[in-house]
Amino acid sequence: MSMMLDVGCKNFAETALTENDFNDRINISQKNMAALIFGYTSIEAFINEVISISEVSNKLSKPKEYFDSIIELGKKLSIKDKYNLLAILLDVELWDSSSEPFQSFEIIQTIRNEVIHHKGNWHEHGGIPIKKLKPVFDKFKLKSLSTSWQSELFLCNDFGAWIYEKSNAMRKQIHEKILRKIEE
Repeated sequence: MSMMLDVGCKNFAETALTENDFNDRINISQKNMAALIFGYTSIEAFINEVISISEVSNKLSKPKEYFDSIIELGKKLSIKDKYNLLAILLDVELWDSSSEPFQSFEIIQTIRNEVIHHKGNWHEHGGIPIKKLKPVFDKFKLKSLSTSWQSELFLCNDFGAWIYEKSNAMRKQIHEKILRKIEE
């Protein structure tokens, strides 16, 4: 499932890059929004798949009931908490919000949460509505916020490509630090 979501993120990101006409602005926004949702969800699905793989491989030498509890608990845990749970069990480095790819993934998560749980807030006074988003505002040169900041961001042709790049960096991190250790 995670790979299908990853491919979907890539496809939406690539097609957003090709839109050039002013009339394509809605298409750009929709494709970037889809890339955001697909990119985030691909990582959530991947970490859940890794948890299932760890159960099947029994690398952690734990009884089935142990994994049943983790899977049930996992329904309530964030991606960060699931990552840290596996990292502790496998004795690898924990999630570090101050470094890549975690930092960018948290930005993607913040934007995703703002979209999914949209409150209809408009930012009237310029500036950055959520400090964590400053790197994205700087990268995409968002200064004039005549509409909602989400609308401005989703109109950037290469926003979806950035999401795809950063979600793949997160996938690589999970693969190299967690999954590879399970597969040893």
